[in-house]
Amino acid sequence: PTAACNSLMAESGDVSALRHRSSQQDLFLGSRIAQWKRHADKYDSRLLVIESSLLEVRDGMRIWGDIIQEGMADLSMQMKAMSQEVRFVQKRNLELKTEINSVVSKHCIEVEEQMQSALQRIQEDTHVIARVSKAEKRLQDLQSTIQEMKRSH
Repeated sequence: PTAACNSLMAESGDVSALRHRSSQQDLFLGSRIAQWKRHADKYDSRLLVIESSLLEVRDGMRIWGDIIQEGMADLSMQMKAMSQEVRFVQKRNLELKTEINSVVSKHCIEVEEQMQSALQRIQEDTHVIARVSKAEKRLQDLQSTIQEMKRSH
């Protein structure tokens, strides 16, 4: 009986040792689980901060995207207005140049006509001068002849 009792006591000691060991493992595992849970909570809070920051960045980028898009639309409108104004100015410049060229051409034609008229008068005057010169020469010849006649008489 003693051996059986001893064996039973040994088994019950083993059971209690096992229970003690099991409760130590449970405590160890519990503390590890609590530690992992704290780490997980810490990481969760960090992730929440990161997600919040990312949402703020996304919202900011959307706002800036809208601002840039509106600015580009305004710029596009200004460019269209400027190109219309440039076309108008170029058209007006062309009209002015055409008008100036027309005025200059008319003036050149008038000057040319005046020059031709002056040339004709000069040519006519040259003919008159030539006749007057011939007449003067004849008069001189006549005076010479008269002088000779007076001397001879």
